[in-house]
Amino acid sequence: MSAIQEILAKKVVAVVRLDDYNRAVDVARALVAGGVTVLEFTLTGRGAIEAVSVMRARSLPSHRRCVGKSSKLV
Repeated sequence: MSAIQEILAKKVVAVVRLDDYNRAVDVARALVAGGVTVLEFTLTGRGAIEAVSVMRARSLPSHRRCVGKSSKLV
């Protein structure tokens, strides 16, 4: 399923806005554990772009994950 299909099916996108993204993986794991499968990291905090890269590289306890930045899903 594509990111757009996932959004249309679930109708939920978690927008994560942190001052420092060093805990982004923990936040993402908690969201996925709660059933959220589409995450957007705002680019307002330190390490946001790196957090997106880490999230894309790591497996979360879910068969599907979509991680994006700003309004662009990656």
